[in-house]
Amino acid sequence: MKTVYLAIAALVFLLPAQALAGGGSQSAAAVCSSQQAQLGTATFRATYGSFGRCVAHQQFVQAQARQEALDQCKAERDDPAFALGHGGKTFDQYYGNGKKNALQACASAKVPALIAAASQRTMNAAQLCRTQRTAIGASDFALLYGAGPRHANAFGRCVSRLERAAQVDEDNAAEACKAEQTDPTFAVNHGGKTFAEWYGRNADKSDAFGNCVSDKAQAAAAARQQATLNAAQSCKGERASNRAAFRAKYGKNTTKSDAFARCVAANKD
Repeated sequence: MKTVYLAIAALVFLLPAQALAGGGSQSAAAVCSSQQAQLGTATFRATYGSFGRCVAHQQFVQAQARQEALDQCKAERDDPAFALGHGGKTFDQYYGNGKKNALQACASAKVPALIAAASQRTMNAAQLCRTQRTAIGASDFALLYGAGPRHANAFGRCVSRLERAAQVDEDNAAEACKAEQTDPTFAVNHGGKTFAEWYGRNADKSDAFGNCVSDKAQAAAAARQQATLNAAQSCKGERASNRAAFRAKYGKNTTKSDAFARCVAANKD
């Protein structure tokens, strides 16, 4: 298979955890305005369909973020080893100065980063989908992602698919980084450096875990993007050599219009 050489790494710009932590939560409309400014009107509209749909989506995302923050904080509160990783302070001392509002204070502190991370996943996905559409061609991109006989809403469906994949990448990366962080032999395989020294980039290396997750998630997204582009190119070649045989081999619906998407899926494995 001929490889499509693109500067994918430059397009995958997941932010490390510490870069997302600052500032308060933005309203759904503010998040949409920021995305529209960064993506451009055409890509923004292709992603959501309208500003109102973006706002509705972001309201749902923010509700999920609030619940996720609460779940994370409950897990921290119930962790018997919490003080060991927080300067000897209990959960109540760390988040609420011993007050009863510690759980809510913890959740409120986590929500902005979770909302920012979700928005960044959308931005990353839109960038990657835009690159795919350019490399594959608009008509084949529609065949790959579009819904129904008219292959509608291909771009928005691409963004949604890559957003979900990015969340899985981040979850898998977090698990892998936890394993590395607790591996007593980590330094042996990393030039004598500890986990913090290997991944940490700020003065006190407190960003090590966030950088580890970001690095691994970026690598997974880049590999998936390259696999999709390679598979699409391979399928274009196979289809060009014998269109009828291609449709018979991959097409499963009555019109065989799903042949290209099925070919790409098969060749990515």
